[in-house]
Order: sequence, then C-alpha cells, then structure tokens
Amino acid sequence: MTLVVVCLIFPPVRFVSLKKTHSLAVSTAFQPAVFASEFWSKQLLPAARNAPDAVLVIQAFQKESAAAKSKYGKTSGLGGPVYYLVSGDGKVAAKDTHTVTIQLQPPLQANRIVIDLAPTFGNAVRDGSGLLNVSDFPNSLAFNHVAESLNSMADQCVGKIAADSKIGSVVHFAGVVESSQDASPGEIWHLIPLLVEVQ
Repeated sequence: MTLVVVCLIFPPVRFVSLKKTHSLAVSTAFQPAVFASEFWSKQLLPAARNAPDAVLVIQAFQKESAAAKSKYGKTSGLGGPVYYLVSGDGKVAAKDTHTVTIQLQPPLQANRIVIDLAPTFGNAVRDGSGLLNVSDFPNSLAFNHVAESLNSMADQCVGKIAADSKIGSVVHFAGVVESSQDASPGEIWHLIPLLVEVQ
C-alpha cells in the first residue's frame, strides 16, 4: 500500500509534450544578439536605404494623416504607436547633447526632423520596418531581447556620427519615426537613426 501511495505522489514515468520539448530547445539555442546583427545588416539597412523620402511622408501626413498612416505607417498592435521608416537629406540646423535637428529639402519651416541621440529605448527599431513578427520567435522574451540588441546597435553604429556632425553639415539619413495614433499634423518628427552619412 505504501508503494502505491509513493508512486501516485512521485510517478516513476513523466510524460512531456514533444512540442514543448522542441520549443524549449529552440528557446535555449536562440541568440538574440546574433539574430539582431544578421537582421540589421541583411534586412534592416537595405530596407532603410530604400525607405520613402521623409519630405514626402511628412507632407502626406500633414495633408491627410489617416491616408499617410495607411500608406507609409507600420503598427505592431491594435491602438499601438505608428512607425514610419524614412530616409532623406538635409543640413544640420541645430544640435545639443540629446538631439540633432535636420532641415530637410526643400527648406520649408515644417520640413524638419529631429534625430534623437543615444540611448535608444522601446521597440521602434525592431518594429519600424514591419519585417519582424513575434510569432516567428521562440517566445515574447526573445522578441524583446532582439529589440534591446537592435537599440544598442543603433546607438553604437550611428549615434556618434550624428553627434559629431557640425552645424551646416549636409547629411544623408535613414531611420524610424514613432508617432501616436492621434498625432497632430504639425508635430515635430523625432527620428531614431539607422544610418547617418555626413557629406
């Protein structure tokens, strides 16, 4: 009788789902930093280099924000922020320890974009291109670690270049703008840079 009780409490055989075992194995093998590095070079930078012109996107947003969001925006969830992957050229009009303001061409007053310098937080770099989906990853934690790795790469790769640019310098840039669903047409666009080339 004692043996029966012990076996019921501590069964000699444990059944584990093959699906769960495979998931754990994939989760253990997944390396966010390695994935982020490959994604950055092979997918994100090419997408950034071919991103829509920032002036066109801004002017479309000012004219009809809903249409601009539909055409150019990316969202990662219902009611979440809207991301715009854009590129462009302009001159450094102002700078401080946190930002570099770019006067875009044509030089209309509203055609300005502010490059935010390091540190980068949030999911804009990961979600701004629309190329990644949480369902493609072992779990949401791995997905979040990828965001952290991409943010670090943005800070290390282009933050210093943006910070070292001089007022009046001509720059080519590409990056992600994060906007709210109900943003006003006249808002100042802040860019997380993925690419900054000082001419």
